[in-house]
Amino acid sequence: MILSVSSSSSSSDYSAVDNTDQVARLQQQKERLEQQLQEVSQSKEDEKIKQQKIQLLQMRIQQIEAQIQQVKEAKNNKCNNSMSVTASANTSSIVDTLV
Repeated sequence: MILSVSSSSSSSDYSAVDNTDQVARLQQQKERLEQQLQEVSQSKEDEKIKQQKIQLLQMRIQQIEAQIQQVKEAKNNKCNNSMSVTASANTSSIVDTLV
């Protein structure tokens, strides 16, 4: 029983690393878009085109922020689920020992 608990924990650790990498990639995308936003804002393009580009970049940044939030929430949910599995496995182990 204890072996399966540590196995469960290991896969959860792997998912946490995976989520961390995903968040890092999304943060990099967001930084690039923010840099583009700054460049467009400072450009000497036609004001109408400039505003359209700014709007598109801002929408994309918001989408990435939402994705980051979803990944973080999924990570938290997995951690909470992992704790429940560990507690439940520990309880089963105690019950097995008593029986």
